[in-house]
Amino acid sequence: MKIGVAQINSRVGDLGGNAAAIARAVDQAASQGADLVVTPELALCGYPPRDLLLDPAFVAAALAHTLRLAHELRHAPPVLLGTLAQGTKPGPQHPGLLNAAVLIAKGRIVATYGKQLLPAYDVFYEPRWFVPDEPREPVGIGDVRIGVLVCEDLWDEEYPRHPPADLVRRGANVLICLSASPYRKGITAQRLHQARRAARLGVPVVYVNSVGAQDELIFDGGSFLCLPNGQVADRLPRFAEQVACFSLDHAGASTPGVATGGTDTDPSDPLHEASVAEELTHALTLGVQDFCRKNGVRRAFVGVSGGIDSAVVLCLATAALGAANITGLALPSRHNDPRSLGSAQALCEQLGVRLEVLEIEPYLLLAEHALVPRLDPTPGKAERRPPDTSLENLQARVRAMILMAFVNRQGGILLNTSNKTELSVGYSTLYGDMAGTLGVLADLTKPEVYAVAHVLNAQAIARGQSAPIPAFVIERPPSAELRPAQVDPFDYAAESPVIDALVTGGTVLPPAHEAQRRFHTMIRSAEHKRWQFGVVLKVSERAFGSGRMMPITRA
Repeated sequence: MKIGVAQINSRVGDLGGNAAAIARAVDQAASQGADLVVTPELALCGYPPRDLLLDPAFVAAALAHTLRLAHELRHAPPVLLGTLAQGTKPGPQHPGLLNAAVLIAKGRIVATYGKQLLPAYDVFYEPRWFVPDEPREPVGIGDVRIGVLVCEDLWDEEYPRHPPADLVRRGANVLICLSASPYRKGITAQRLHQARRAARLGVPVVYVNSVGAQDELIFDGGSFLCLPNGQVADRLPRFAEQVACFSLDHAGASTPGVATGGTDTDPSDPLHEASVAEELTHALTLGVQDFCRKNGVRRAFVGVSGGIDSAVVLCLATAALGAANITGLALPSRHNDPRSLGSAQALCEQLGVRLEVLEIEPYLLLAEHALVPRLDPTPGKAERRPPDTSLENLQARVRAMILMAFVNRQGGILLNTSNKTELSVGYSTLYGDMAGTLGVLADLTKPEVYAVAHVLNAQAIARGQSAPIPAFVIERPPSAELRPAQVDPFDYAAESPVIDALVTGGTVLPPAHEAQRRFHTMIRSAEHKRWQFGVVLKVSERAFGSGRMMPITRA
């Protein structure tokens, strides 16, 4: 038996476009001899649809598109389609839906399998819209009895109900899991762990994952077939759409039109030895690309300071959107090292990106002249004060004003360049360097930013090009350059892990440790800033996105 795996990139709410993409994928799989075609979780409406599911008109349209697609595929092989189905409404203001896999055959829906385990952690809160389904019997296709799982059903270790074991007890001799599992560092090993646990029941496991980005979430694909002995017999690439067949009869054998086989370390997998930094580079490029493409955004702007963060964002944006669609803006003040501007110019020249240079000194002098006498209630006191953060932050806000003026006039979005370490402790300026629609690096620690920079340079050299990020940018001490000889007040290599552990809920030091207490206070004090931040591309288990629900006001 050949399982057609449709690793596709759906767009939330685009029922017609997603249906057309599914139909094309089914045709492609059928041409490769598929006996059954499987899509990712909620492929028809896109994942996660969130509160679109509270709109009865949208739900009705999704149900109608499911029936219409079933009719359209009446001459195709059977299809396990990720879509919505109506469950039992549990109470007021709840749509009572099933996150379902429906089996389509000969133009109609012949079986429905709702998700049994509904995640309610981090970015997931499925009980808000869905109800859990009851256990179902495996479905027979030819001589094979298929047990159907929907994403979390495979991740059953901490639940009282165990869908994989239940399906095998009911006679399933293969398990198929429809998934929309977002990328996080280390997620591949976690998925394989769950699949191998289920495969030890004595059945192969087919895992079909979504690919593409939706707002903060990035789906990395990487669909695979896991055999009962734990071997990964077939897999699809990560961060790319693909349709191929996994053979249950000759698992692991490579045949024309069938996905290449391999184990976890098979070099036929293009990312088999990918470092975390390489994964992050792929993920963030896809995140920027799909955020812009799916929102109809063609142009992006980046404030290029000559620092490491803006250099990495500019490289990722150029890879995602093309150099012709990126504008860099260098906005130096009297405190900038001349090498900062030179590095920004060299970076943009190497990437082929247009760079606008605007000295902000005239704006700063005008603002200081107008504001300084008014900043203190006591006449004359402000002029006698030494420079402080009010004037430093003024520089960041003047830059944001100029950046947004370009965005407003020319159209597009501003990409934010802040990293997670600095955001965590509030080392950022509201309405200044925190401006921007999309936080490209906002879930990367400062050391991870440097690691991605090295990958970007290495990739360019491997293509026979010069490294785009100048050595000065990588080697210089990090600085906001808001006052003379300023250097960031952190030992990033030593302190970033401490800060990140506090953010993610882990501990790396004794509770009474001075650094841990200090950073804990700083993280709490910065919470109000993050509520005003843009969309954060999520690449860790705990990002500053919709999954963080920490109160600002607390004891």
